[in-house]
Amino acid sequence: MFAPRRILHPTDFSECSALAFAVAIDLAKQNSATLIVLHAVETLGPENVSFGEVRTELEPDSYRQRLMDELKQVVPPEDSKIMTEHILVEGDTAEQIDRYASENKIDLIVMGTHGRTGLARLLTGSVTEEALRRSPCPMLIVRLPHAGAR
Repeated sequence: MFAPRRILHPTDFSECSALAFAVAIDLAKQNSATLIVLHAVETLGPENVSFGEVRTELEPDSYRQRLMDELKQVVPPEDSKIMTEHILVEGDTAEQIDRYASENKIDLIVMGTHGRTGLARLLTGSVTEEALRRSPCPMLIVRLPHAGAR
């Protein structure tokens, strides 16, 4: 029987991530597992920096603190008694998810996906798909139901 003890939930703070987080909470409860909530910040190069990002580059500590504050808002209900850790990493998102999972003996990754197809997927890529290809452990991918689904 598969009983994960350390569950990683990468978040981008989207609605898809919130649904995946709810699933991760249920799995953590069922298995008395530790839940690690991770957010990866893409590294910005000077060639693709906008005005807001320039300000961020000038104030990296306050930017990281704001991200960490937002990340710490992703918590299970108080009565769940799930041990939760919050991790902020910098770099390519899929690479950082899989690096963290490998280095920290993660048993399961529970991650949301936007479910883009066709041209939208071709243009934006899929962090979830890339993480799945690299993953050192099983992954559970959670997708929002279609508007017409029951």
